[in-house]
Formats: sequence, C-alpha cells, structure tokens
Amino acid sequence: MGTYSLGPMPLGVTEGVAAGGGGGPPIKPVIYSNLAGYNSANPTRFQDLVEMASETGPLWGGSYGVSDPVTGTGVYGIGNNYGGDNGFSVPPNPQRTTFGIGMQNLINLVTYDVDAADYMNNYAFYGGGWEDFLNFGAYAEDPGAGGASAATSWSWDVTIISQSFSGGATAITQGTGATTQQADFANNPGEGVLEVVKWSLGRGGTILAGDSLNIEVAVTASNANGSSTEAVNVAINWV
Repeated sequence: MGTYSLGPMPLGVTEGVAAGGGGGPPIKPVIYSNLAGYNSANPTRFQDLVEMASETGPLWGGSYGVSDPVTGTGVYGIGNNYGGDNGFSVPPNPQRTTFGIGMQNLINLVTYDVDAADYMNNYAFYGGGWEDFLNFGAYAEDPGAGGASAATSWSWDVTIISQSFSGGATAITQGTGATTQQADFANNPGEGVLEVVKWSLGRGGTILAGDSLNIEVAVTASNANGSSTEAVNVAINWV
C-alpha cells in the first residue's frame, strides 16, 4: 500500500504509511508530572510538568542528595518536584532541598535556582568525587485514546539541550527511556522515565555561579500511521 498525505502536519506530528484501515497519527500527547495528578481534582496543576528527584548513586551513603536507597542516609540535594507547587523545593521547605533557593513550574518548563557556594560546600564536606544524578518521572495522556488515532506504543527520551560548566564538570545522559505511557515514580520507583542525567566534578572540579544545565524530557506516542511528540524542559541555574 502506498503512502498517503494529510497535507501540512502540525508541529511534533509525523505521518507514515497507511496500515490497518483509517485513522491518522496520534494526537500530540499531554504530559503530566504523574498519574495521580492527572486523576486528581485539579489535574491542570500537574499538566505540562515532570517530576524530578536529585540523588546520588546507591551505596554512597554519606553524600548529599535524596537519601541513598540502599543505606537510607544522606540529605536532599538540588530539589524535588512532584507537580505544581513552586515552594516544594524552596525554603521554608528545607526538607525538600539542601541548597535550592528558587523554583518555578511554568508551561512546559521547570526552573531551579541553586546556591552555587552552598552546593560546593556540601560537595566538599562529603569528600567530592561522586556522580550527581537527576531522575525524572511523568505520565502521558493520549487525547485520541479510544479513537482511530489512538497511540499503540510509547517512548521516553531525556536530552541535554545545553550545558555551561566553568569548573570542569560534564553532564551526560545514561540509560534507555521507558516504553510505557506511565513513567512516573509511582510506576517506576526511583527511576521514572529510566534515563537519567549525571555529572561528576572530578578531582579539583567546581561549580560556579553562572553555570547552567538545560534538559528536555520528551515522550513520543506512535501508531501504525505515524508519531507525535511532546516535551517539558528543565532548567537548572547555579547562582
């Protein structure tokens, strides 16, 4: 069977080869920070956002970050976001962050401001040299569910859009993105979308005010007729 054309395609939607009868590519998905938020009485509070947890690798007990999942020790790091609360990772909620000083949940963008001096004080206090991790979680709604354009498969992807580290750090992604519609921390505890961002300062490295890291968390919905993608950006700025 030949290809078909729908004319100009909306941004984020691709067409494909017709198969299995009518219908078209999935409608662009809508990202929610978690399934519970999507099902809540106020789902818009969680819309166009992703969860984030900052932590360190297992068995590194004394290092900063979310409590080590193996040893249960450690403290909160850059911050956590479970949807829609701009104060969740900002004092007077210090239990959610060690050195976060600002946070905003905007449409398709979550921003964090981090105290660079405090960050380095904590890093040096615990000896340094480890990898810092950021994990993300989210749920994708399929607006075309139940119809001819319903998604039949899902894939999540984490991409570093830009990074500016003046003291020797380099951020990378690690892992393979989840292939489930629900990829929040409730479905995948501690792992979310399964692909993480991490960086290490190495011996003598440092984080300075003005450093930044910009990350994209994207989900692609697909069916036999094409695919559609939506994304949320996470911007971390050391100040």
